[in-house]
Amino acid sequence: MYDSSHTIAEFVAATAAKQPVPGGGSVAALVGALGAALGEMVVNYSIGKKYLEPFADELTAALAELTRARSVMLQLMNEDQLA
Repeated sequence: MYDSSHTIAEFVAATAAKQPVPGGGSVAALVGALGAALGEMVVNYSIGKKYLEPFADELTAALAELTRARSVMLQLMNEDQLA
């Protein structure tokens, strides 16, 4: 199974190989995790900005949800490979 114990290059090479795992579901879940991570990056840069202070609660909630989504996507990536 390809997870955090492997490099990105190993995951990509395994996806290209003539083998069923990792497949489309794992790749889609990884892309979802990366999307959530990019969202987290944006929110992390936004939190603490003076002009965004009125939105601090919303930003904090968004960050928690994006962090949760990233974790779920990585779990789904693993589950897809086990299926």
